[in-house]
Amino acid sequence: MLCQSCHKKQATLSYTEIKAGQARHRMLCEECALSQGLLSPMEAAISGLSDLLTQLMMELTDSGPARPDISCSRCGLSWSQFQKTGRLGCPGCYRDFSEKLEPLVMRIQHSDRHLGKPAKKAAVQLPVAGGQAVILKRQLNAAVEKEQFELAATLRDRLKVLESEQVRSRD
Repeated sequence: MLCQSCHKKQATLSYTEIKAGQARHRMLCEECALSQGLLSPMEAAISGLSDLLTQLMMELTDSGPARPDISCSRCGLSWSQFQKTGRLGCPGCYRDFSEKLEPLVMRIQHSDRHLGKPAKKAAVQLPVAGGQAVILKRQLNAAVEKEQFELAATLRDRLKVLESEQVRSRD
């Protein structure tokens, strides 16, 4: 249904106003509700986040054309069960669901490798793996290609810190 105020955008807010005992129901788009003071900027931001999460969940649960639900050959967990619980059943699930898990992991972590965090007060400083710099560079290039510039700046800064630590450890 179109917004009853601007008649241009899709209505996303149902608003009922009661004056002198008379109820008047209106359907408004987010912009019109915001401009008329019916929605605070914080509520609009939360609504946008909610829409984003709903869209992401639809993408994750969209199976496209009717395909049989795949299951783990080791524990029998199905993909649809994983989607409901968010938990895998065994190490075999990673292998059997790898085609669907890899894009999901990349979207969430921006990497297909877990680097962990170094201990803050380690008794012995372990040398930083050279592979970590390679992974950061790969992530940086991917972020720039996807025009995720805030992420790219963060990765660039982490890479600089990592490289300066490697230089100091050589001295």
